[in-house]
Order: sequence, then C-alpha cells, then structure tokens
Amino acid sequence: MPNLWGISTTLVKDRKPDFSIFSGMNIELRLDNISWDRMETVKELKKILKRHSINVPAVHEPPGINISSDDEWERVKSIREVEKAILFAHHLKIKRLILHAPERKDSLEEILEFGKEWGVEVVLENTSKGKGKDASYIFSLGLPVCLDTCHANKNLSEWLGHEEKIVHVHVSDTKGGEEEHLLPGEGNIPWKDVIPILAKRERVYIFELMPHPEPCKRMDEIKKVVEKWEREYGLSFF
Repeated sequence: MPNLWGISTTLVKDRKPDFSIFSGMNIELRLDNISWDRMETVKELKKILKRHSINVPAVHEPPGINISSDDEWERVKSIREVEKAILFAHHLKIKRLILHAPERKDSLEEILEFGKEWGVEVVLENTSKGKGKDASYIFSLGLPVCLDTCHANKNLSEWLGHEEKIVHVHVSDTKGGEEEHLLPGEGNIPWKDVIPILAKRERVYIFELMPHPEPCKRMDEIKKVVEKWEREYGLSFF
C-alpha cells in the first residue's frame, strides 16, 4: 500500500459509531461496537462507507478472543471468531486484518491459511504483554508487522532496527504506560527520532487513540500532527 494515514475507530468505541464524522478519510475498523458478525451489518456498512467516501485499509481482530489459550474450547472458538472477521473483511473488500501476535503458532498457521484463501493479509501487531512484547519473536515469524508505538515504547529501537518488516503503524504516544494511547506530543516518545526511520518506505499510519468525548476536536488535532510530520519529515500521504 502507498503511504496512508488514517484513524482507528477506537476513538469512538465507547458509543455507537457515527461514520459521517470520518467522511473522506481512511479508517481502521474496530469491531467492538458494531454487530460485525451479521450479513445485514455488512450490507449496511458497505452502503455507509460508500456514501461517506470512507476507505478502510484494515480491520482489527475481534474483541475478547484468545487464540493462544490453553483451554482448547476457548482457543478454537477464538480462531473461528478471527475467521469470521476475515470473511467480514473479504465482503467489504478490506485487504488487511491486524492480529495481536499469538504465542501458539498452530493457531496462527490456521488463521493464515484461512486469510490466504479469502484474500485477506494477516499482519501481526506487537502487544503489551507476553511474547507479543518481544521484537525478536515477532520478526522470527516472518510475517508483515504492525508496530504499535505505545506498546513498544520501552524498546522502540529494537523494532525500528527492522523497520523494513513494518508495513503498518499504530501511532500513539505515552508517558511511560503501555496502554495510554495519547496524541503524539502528549507523551515522551521521541518522534523526531522515530519518524525519519519510518519515513524510509511506504506504510499505513493509523492514529489509534483512546475514546474521546469530542472526537471531531481530537481528529482536528490529529490532522495538525500529520501536517507537521509532512512539513518537518517530508512524509507524503495519499
């Protein structure tokens, strides 16, 4: 994909989403607050996205799953939920699913095979705990990677040392916690060091921020960050 910037619907995951506020934008779709596993929802969402000229480069894995569970019932049930999300993406012509890097490779292999069958690329996101924090483990899996800057704030250099494997970035800042997801500039991530490295090649940049009582105001703040990065680091977005 060419350089894109967009916004995760995490910004409005605490309410029924009003997609009109994302008109003309790129979004990463979260499944927390929509009835995503119903074909009626798929059909209606397809109309809404077209009506508001919204592009969706990726969908995030379903909430509440654990594909690495030791409980086989829970593990298999979780895999099936991910497979349904892949079908959801396929029907909406969304080409990428973001999956939290699992600790069980057998689960991953099953999901990869299903994604390949339906033409949906599976991209592994680093997490804030377990093996998902380990850059060497995730890169060893040989798959495209989604770098969550907030989750990786304590070992960002390890991730940026393999920037060629990063195709997708969840952009957010932190003051030291791994789940704060603040606007860049509100925390202590050294963006002046990070962005020039990421700017070496084309990727998808998704601003994944915590829900906000005034999402439109927050989106204006995000746009100002994008404009600054374009101006200061030569990033060019489509």
